[in-house]
Amino acid sequence: MNFGLIGNPLGHSMSKVIHEKLFALKNNEHEYALYPTENVGETFENILKNLGGFNITIPYKTDIIGLIDKIDGKAAVYNSCNTVKKTENGFLGYNTDVDGFFKAIEINGINLENSKILVTGCGGVSRMLTYESVMKNADVSIFARNKEKSEALKKEIFEKTGKEIKLISADDIDNNFDIILQGTPVGMYPNGLATPIELKKICKIPHCFDTIYNPVETMISKVINYMGGNGVNGLYMLVGQAAKAQEIWLDCDFSEEEIKETVAEVHKMLNPFKLSKNIVLIGGPGSGKTTLSKELAEFFDAPLTDTDSEIVKNEGCSINEIFANHGEEYFRKCETAALKNALSGSGKIIATGGGIVEKEINRELLKNSDSVVVYIDVDKDIILKRLKNDTTRPLLKNGASALEELLNRRRSLYESSAHAVVKICDNADKKENTIRIIDEFLKAIN
Repeated sequence: MNFGLIGNPLGHSMSKVIHEKLFALKNNEHEYALYPTENVGETFENILKNLGGFNITIPYKTDIIGLIDKIDGKAAVYNSCNTVKKTENGFLGYNTDVDGFFKAIEINGINLENSKILVTGCGGVSRMLTYESVMKNADVSIFARNKEKSEALKKEIFEKTGKEIKLISADDIDNNFDIILQGTPVGMYPNGLATPIELKKICKIPHCFDTIYNPVETMISKVINYMGGNGVNGLYMLVGQAAKAQEIWLDCDFSEEEIKETVAEVHKMLNPFKLSKNIVLIGGPGSGKTTLSKELAEFFDAPLTDTDSEIVKNEGCSINEIFANHGEEYFRKCETAALKNALSGSGKIIATGGGIVEKEINRELLKNSDSVVVYIDVDKDIILKRLKNDTTRPLLKNGASALEELLNRRRSLYESSAHAVVKICDNADKKENTIRIIDEFLKAIN
């Protein structure tokens, strides 16, 4: 028996791989094909009528309803059909996105019941996320850019369920939600470095379900996991809805273990999360560049270079010894060489020495590189407290007065060299400060 998928475009679809894996798990020898579709009516008449069943993806989940004989209750509620079965009584339509969603959150320990939930978007999948959350007695807020559509969804839900949802702006979003359900395409491959919401506003939400499955982690699911929460991407939902489609077509049943096995196989074929540009940290001594660069490297799974460490390794002695034996000018030449080497290529985290901006050539290198330069701005009093007993910095041997003069002299150089400035809060932990840097990085590239 033959099955397939229609939609436009289908270039990145994983449906064929998923369905073939599911067929194999049940020792079925059916075939599954992709049918890129320009005209859904013609495709239905010429191809789909000859199949045992088929799936539908954007933009035809609503259009197909007018071509088939009957739809089930969920498809009617959402006016969206993604699975059709050929029967003796005609073509019957279903919405298995709902089943895939519940399978995904069940496997990953996310419970909608009586939770405070933030839903992003008000399109097809977001409508489903909102409806199902409301039906679980959740307190639901929607953040969507299309005010007209979100108002219509709010009205529709009240008319059909008697329940109220809230429409909120970006300014209203905070970390006081239990779950975020991300239903927009923002962050989908190849635009993985994008997010519909500032990460600092949602990073402490305990649970996140992002309907995007490619890349394997979105910025939102990644930051939730980084902060110790439970961030899940859309791959479980994709596999879950496909499994439900086969259950409808073939009267079979897939276990949780079979779903997980299929997810694991498809996961290996998806695009990894990739940092497209360098992130370079500049700022005064003791501003935390080394610590924050390590956090950024962990978050992005990116290589890390510290220019001071590279100089020490190349020269075979400490920075104090370089200053004592060769002078500051020699050190600055070493610094330029280390910076040039660090800036070659892209996708790296680079921590620089406090004096990197002293030389015009270094400022030009930063300006002309494939990088986002972030100035880590820390109050003088905080730096003094951090460096009180530090004897490793040759330019600070004269104490507070030397530090104050140095920071005053360099401040304008840091600001003019940076694409973004992050004012570090001493009462925030390193992960929170790291997320603030990531937010500024994303603003700079998007």
